[in-house]
Amino acid sequence: MTRAIESNHLPSTLYFLPGPSGLRELVKAAKKTGADEAAVERSLGRIGDYEAFLRLENISRDALHAMVGDLAPEARASVVRTNAQSVHKSMSNLIGYSAEVMLTALILFPSPTPGRCELAQVSGFDGLQRHRTGAWFMTSGYGRTAGGAPLARTLDGVPTEGRGPSTLLSEYCSHPTPSFEASHSGRRHVHRLVEHEVALRSSCTFFFGERIADAYADPAEEVPGAGRLAMISSVIATPAKHLHFDVLVHRDVWRGADVRMETFRTVPHGPVDEQAIEERAPDRIELGARVQRGEHADAALPAPRLRRYGAMMREAMARLGLAPDDFRIYRCEVVYPLYGTQYAMCFRMP
Repeated sequence: MTRAIESNHLPSTLYFLPGPSGLRELVKAAKKTGADEAAVERSLGRIGDYEAFLRLENISRDALHAMVGDLAPEARASVVRTNAQSVHKSMSNLIGYSAEVMLTALILFPSPTPGRCELAQVSGFDGLQRHRTGAWFMTSGYGRTAGGAPLARTLDGVPTEGRGPSTLLSEYCSHPTPSFEASHSGRRHVHRLVEHEVALRSSCTFFFGERIADAYADPAEEVPGAGRLAMISSVIATPAKHLHFDVLVHRDVWRGADVRMETFRTVPHGPVDEQAIEERAPDRIELGARVQRGEHADAALPAPRLRRYGAMMREAMARLGLAPDDFRIYRCEVVYPLYGTQYAMCFRMP
């Protein structure tokens, strides 16, 4: 209420103003302290007008917040966070599991193939819990190319049938190490977390490390209407309270790139790729996500929400034969990442 009174910007006043019930409680409290009776009656009349306005327009106070959010810059972040938190709670209950932190960390470095770069990925969840017995967490990937060759490898270069036990970074998982069972459908490999407990007893942490050769062109390929563009994304398919999204780029890769964060709805058309970025413009959704850049990855690796993240990434890079100081780091952190949304770092090159 104080912020509403002090604001000299009407949309901000509307945003911070409590709802009719809260305002009535405030006026009743003022009356008990001896406030002027006429002032109390005028206030109650204005509150009635406010309530009648909401009823006439058939909107809730939450809907009013969303309407004025674009007009009140300081309110926009709160609108996004509040509504994303509501979605998180709903999807956690409906799907039956959620995580404290979702990690997506990607490392791009020169490939032996001219004009290409390799990709290594460290990904997983901290504090994933099941909320009901019928819910099963699954992770999937494509273990082989159409020609039958293994698509992914472990960080040490050993061919692997997709994201599963062979790619688990066991030292950084919870104990006992989470167990996964595999099933297959064509080239698609699905690994289901074997867990029978629920709630706090089911909480576990697991991270995968995998490597894909010649994943991207260097420099990025030309995209009609968008120039040289490469996108690296994290799609929210598991409810999480926090998204930690890092991209580490070798100093000899994608030189001079300008990096921007873009967010897209993935329903109903699926994730966006470079070739479709212009035609999928209507699917953009402004959520306020931003990229922070660090010139030296080693100094920027520590992550307050992931206690052993720095050590895990240094070990992963050592297995790849890489030195963190040869990389610049791009980081995006999001509180209550919106379920069904694609968070994309867009690298635009000269």
